[in-house]
Amino acid sequence: MKVFWVKDGLPEGNISDEDRKKFQEANEIFVGAVRNVLSDHLFDSCLHMKDAKALWDYLNTTYGASDAGKELYIMESFHDYKMVANKSIVEQAHEVHRLAKELELLKCVIPDEFVAGCIIAKLPYTWRNFATSLKHKRQKISVENLIASLDVEEKARAKDNTEKGNEEKASAHFVQKNYKTRTKESSSRLSRPNLQLPSRRRRKTNLRCLTSLVESLVILLKIVRNERTVKRRMSTS
Repeated sequence: MKVFWVKDGLPEGNISDEDRKKFQEANEIFVGAVRNVLSDHLFDSCLHMKDAKALWDYLNTTYGASDAGKELYIMESFHDYKMVANKSIVEQAHEVHRLAKELELLKCVIPDEFVAGCIIAKLPYTWRNFATSLKHKRQKISVENLIASLDVEEKARAKDNTEKGNEEKASAHFVQKNYKTRTKESSSRLSRPNLQLPSRRRRKTNLRCLTSLVESLVILLKIVRNERTVKRRMSTS
């Protein structure tokens, strides 16, 4: 149904009756087709319009500006979109790609490689090394391949974080167990009788007593010897 040309109105200059008839038929088809896709309130407002050019100019003037505003809004959203580390990187990449597709529907086509480059540039700081590795490859990459690579990397990081968490839990359990054991041993030591070694002053006192006892024994032995000697002399005399 090639009738879109009638939106520009009847061609200027002298036209034949046959061309005029073709225009009228195409005009009726165009107006009917446009009315069929309009909502109820738009249909009522355009019901009196029977000329294709008048109908098209009215719709374009009334609603074309809103499309332009929507296009600017999506462009701004695409430009300002920032990825964060606490959300799925793959899901955020799909969101950037979706904005690019919406612009494409509004006849603002963005090359696929450019979209892929924007996704790489929007990766959070924790993905900086991965983004750098992609740039060093110096080869063209599509959005589809990029998202597949992001998916593999994201799953690998999730696995590493899980294993690291398990190791930290095991280490914490080991430390806690050792702490309890040491605490128990300390408690048992405190519960034992307090056997203190003699102090320095006490040791000196004990040494003096021992020395005095030895001296007394020596004197006693001398006395015993002297008595024996005296008895011997008396017995011989």
